[in-house]
Amino acid sequence: MASTSKTLGKRASSAFGRSHGYNNSKEINWPTSSSSSSRQRTSSAQNSKRPSSRNSNTTEISQGILEREQELMQRNAELEQRAAVLEAEAAEILNRQDEILLDENRDIEFEDEDTNFEEFIEAAFEKNKKVPQKSKKKSSIPKSNNRKLTPTNNSSRSLPAKKNKLPPKEKEALEIDNLDSDADEITLAQRILELEEEIDKGKKKIDYKQDDILPAEASEMGTEATIRFLKAKIRVMQEELERLMMDCNLKDEKVTRAESKAKTATEEQTKLQRLNQNLQSQLDKYKKVVDENKKKGETLEAQLTTLRKELDSSQRSQKQTAVNHNAVEVRLNRALEENEKLKLSMQKAKVESKDSKVHERKRIEQLHADNKRLEKQKNELMNGFKKQLKLIDILKKQKMHIEAAKLLSFTEEEFVRALDWGS
Repeated sequence: MASTSKTLGKRASSAFGRSHGYNNSKEINWPTSSSSSSRQRTSSAQNSKRPSSRNSNTTEISQGILEREQELMQRNAELEQRAAVLEAEAAEILNRQDEILLDENRDIEFEDEDTNFEEFIEAAFEKNKKVPQKSKKKSSIPKSNNRKLTPTNNSSRSLPAKKNKLPPKEKEALEIDNLDSDADEITLAQRILELEEEIDKGKKKIDYKQDDILPAEASEMGTEATIRFLKAKIRVMQEELERLMMDCNLKDEKVTRAESKAKTATEEQTKLQRLNQNLQSQLDKYKKVVDENKKKGETLEAQLTTLRKELDSSQRSQKQTAVNHNAVEVRLNRALEENEKLKLSMQKAKVESKDSKVHERKRIEQLHADNKRLEKQKNELMNGFKKQLKLIDILKKQKMHIEAAKLLSFTEEEFVRALDWGS
């Protein structure tokens, strides 16, 4: 019986733990601090490669998530410790309760001792008929047609009623416990009936020494005296049962408290699991954002390298242009100096040109006057030439007239001579 009570207590405690969702802390795979620190190191190593503005944002987000995750892990560890303590207390209470319920000397105080004892035996036979059908029992105390068999403490709450509030897996374990205790009661009732029948028939005298029910001094008592002694012993055992029922009720209260604590712990655990799932989803989103930012950072780093190369080339070209600019400035200064010199010379030339212009103007005026004078002389000479030409023409005409006159005189003489010769 003790071994069955222990096994049933273990089954009940395991069913209690499974029904409330408590498992070993080893089975729960929560992220450890090392994984969180490794994540932090990897996140910090990844963020160190990025620009300063993106590094600050991503590190703040990852640090906030890791701090929240560490807080949830601490709270989860505390809840697991509390759940383990409550599970141990519940297992201890259920083991004690099973030991009380499976006690071989369990009896009930009846309102009317003679009639109710017989009714208890009849009810035990009815239970023996119902046990093979595996019918559920709401109470271990049988009900009669006229009277109700109740404990003397008149507590408002009984153990079976309390057990009906337990989860289904624990109900199954406690129903097995009820069936086992009912079978013990039935065998005890059958044994009592067999002994009474044998006593009534006078076939057998009870050997109380063997059963250790009566002391050695009361072994020679009569049947009525032994029945009275047994009834007195039943009353004493009923008082013990009352005390045990009080303890059981106190343990029931503790069990209810433990159940309420376990329910609150399970609710908190479910809330924390949901919160952890939400945080995990947020963490996945942030990881995606971090990966996207990483890709953007890589592209920006590539752009930065190209820009750095362009900056180096521009700096080199700027240095070259600066050198060229210095050379050009030297040349420009020289050109400016030459320009100043040329300006001075130009001013001198302008002054000289002004003087020369005045001199040239005077010379031109003189030349114009000389030209006019020469033109007049030329005109006069031309007029003289024209007059001389006219004189020459006249003289030529006179010469021609003279020669013509000479010829005419010669012709006249020749004509006269011819005439003379003809005559």
